[in-house]
Amino acid sequence: MFAPEYFLIAEDHSLVNRGYKSLLTEHFPNSRLKFVSSIRELEETLSQQGQEFTFALWDLELEGGDTAPLVASTLKKFPALYILVVTNGQEELFADWLYKAGVRGFMHKTSREDELLLAIRTILADNMYYSKSYRKHAGAGAPPSDPESNPFSSLSVREMEILKQLLAGKRLKDIADQMELTPSTVATYKQRMLKKLNLDNLVDVQKLGLGRGHPLL
Repeated sequence: MFAPEYFLIAEDHSLVNRGYKSLLTEHFPNSRLKFVSSIRELEETLSQQGQEFTFALWDLELEGGDTAPLVASTLKKFPALYILVVTNGQEELFADWLYKAGVRGFMHKTSREDELLLAIRTILADNMYYSKSYRKHAGAGAPPSDPESNPFSSLSVREMEILKQLLAGKRLKDIADQMELTPSTVATYKQRMLKKLNLDNLVDVQKLGLGRGHPLL
């Protein structure tokens, strides 16, 4: 029987939050829930009461941008906080980086309810949670893999999102409009990514992903 927890839920989709509320109130009675839906709200909540939370369900994208850069700084300030990332981001691209940053688990939003419950209970027992798909890709022991095995581990979530859209053939202007950026900012992201990967063009990026078993499309 687990003691009452204080869950911080960083998620901006109301239907997902309803599911979280139903699951957590049923299986963790007397626990408290705090919902935040934007980067600004997440930062303010952590600043004001971060030390109160025991567990965070953390999406990588909230209203206002990318939450991944906040993970390491949050855990440095609140080392007792358990973070389980639940997102639409590709596990094979983001999980290694986030495990290194200190999260206790990573899973996709399409995971079943019983898998989510298992992940939460595993982490609350002070263990790491690795999904079946992650174990398959990382190996039986499932420690975070060597960063050299994932050539894209140096890229941020936002950079990966832009990269995938570029590889899908979208124009800079279309990407900028969708992500509420300027075309020049998207172009800067593109050049920064190529520099990090030590490549000259997007064709080489796609070849790199295919060659290392990390196809981007």
